[in-house]
Amino acid sequence: MAGFFGKIFGVPFDIRHITISAANTAIGVFGMGFHTIPVKELLYTVFGVFSIGFLNFAVSFGLAFFVAVKSRGIHLKDYPEFIGILWKYFKRFPKDFFKAPVLREARDLR
Repeated sequence: MAGFFGKIFGVPFDIRHITISAANTAIGVFGMGFHTIPVKELLYTVFGVFSIGFLNFAVSFGLAFFVAVKSRGIHLKDYPEFIGILWKYFKRFPKDFFKAPVLREARDLR
């Protein structure tokens, strides 16, 4: 609906979201017939959908990271030290970045 309202009000507004892009791609592929689309075009489209997903993820993560860092009172000058601590934690507990972490005591992190 964003593109529709953009046209009505004369604002060049559109949204790029992974869900909408993937759904439009699926509708197009199955509407035209899978075998009628050149492989090159299909690869471009799939790459575009993945790019939109990556960009959505990067922006969401970046904004969440920014809010989390600000809420902890970490300033830009503290980033190198913070990134070092984060890297050490990642090396020691990599699963925690992909699955909900087990609660640990602060003394276990030293």
